[in-house]
Amino acid sequence: MQHILKIIENDLKNLTKDEREEFRTAILNSFTRITEGIDKKINKFEKRILETVGETRENIDIFIALISKEEYYLHEDKFFPMLENTEISLKDALTIRNGKFKEIYLSISSDKVEQYNGKILNASVTIEGETFQLKLKLILNLKYEEQVKKLYEVFNLNNLKWKTLLNPYLKKMFILQIIEYDEKLLSLLNGNEKIDIDKESLENIWHDDILLCWNIKEKEVLGEGIIRPTKDRIHLENILNFSSNKNIYVCPIENCYVYLAEKIGQEQIMIISEDKKNILWKIWEIQEIEEEKLKKLNYKSFNNKMELHFINKLKLEKDLRIRTISELERILNSFSIFKEYFSFITATVIEKETENYIGYDVNTFILDEFRLKGHQKILKIKLKKLKKDEFTVDILSFVISEIQIYFPEYKCIGELV
Repeated sequence: MQHILKIIENDLKNLTKDEREEFRTAILNSFTRITEGIDKKINKFEKRILETVGETRENIDIFIALISKEEYYLHEDKFFPMLENTEISLKDALTIRNGKFKEIYLSISSDKVEQYNGKILNASVTIEGETFQLKLKLILNLKYEEQVKKLYEVFNLNNLKWKTLLNPYLKKMFILQIIEYDEKLLSLLNGNEKIDIDKESLENIWHDDILLCWNIKEKEVLGEGIIRPTKDRIHLENILNFSSNKNIYVCPIENCYVYLAEKIGQEQIMIISEDKKNILWKIWEIQEIEEEKLKKLNYKSFNNKMELHFINKLKLEKDLRIRTISELERILNSFSIFKEYFSFITATVIEKETENYIGYDVNTFILDEFRLKGHQKILKIKLKKLKKDEFTVDILSFVISEIQIYFPEYKCIGELV
């Protein structure tokens, strides 16, 4: 090798300036081709390793979208309302729904929600030239959180690893409830009246005639029930048939204990329950969303999708958890939304909570031994804020709640600088 180097050095001495420049360019091009070739071989090697690992996880990323009712027909193939939201007249609101008139979204930071919850607004309706005054109350709609808890139960029943849901709209959905009105109004309503609401200072943050949607479609399926006895009980074995069971999961139902829900092959799901009769099963089908679809939305969409590079795929498949600061940083940077809003600084273990702790627990429905007994220590995650808007606190809460799953022995909190 040394002999070859001496030959090259001697030859370089005899080269002209132009020849040396040409030689330098040739060397650079050669190294570029070499590095590109090495990268291709590394990617090929990683792919072969993953194939031997056997990735069995299905795509269970949940996408959230706020869609106007007027444009919902453009997205109804992939997005579905989290809650039933039907049009209702003023008359029906007063006579059937206890004054619950309509739903609105306020584009505010989640740490300001309580300032608006319970706020009273004035409104009026004019019928046959006579104007009637009404009072409306903003009430936070908590039913969306019940749907998230139901999704968690679906994950548990189908033996899926829970992924924290990113839904910054959820805590800002309000119901407008009519709390005061003239009794004479009931006899005059015909169902076509329009209410004029005095929005006061809410005009710029007020959004109505909208639907909070996710990529989960609910269906009902009748199973083929077979009664099978065991040593200590008789149970019902249900088989649900599909053209493909990919991304399809069984929902828990009331008054029926399910022992097992398991996929058989690519077209069936077997459910073993305590019922002795055929029942109608609810299933949730999670739709796969293409990025191009999201560009057509007028409101910002969110998802809990992780960037599945080599290390992430390997660790998710084997459920590997390494409790180090670098691992914590890797998890955070696996979410593109995190990198848009924050950058990681450090993490420290402390004895008491600091006063500048912000955010909320997204996974309040998760109960483990650490939460029940109480956390002994606190893991404070220090982040640099790169972007501030009405979603900043929600995204912080999302990533901290996801970290909490990986580090359950600590109470995880976030600090922004």
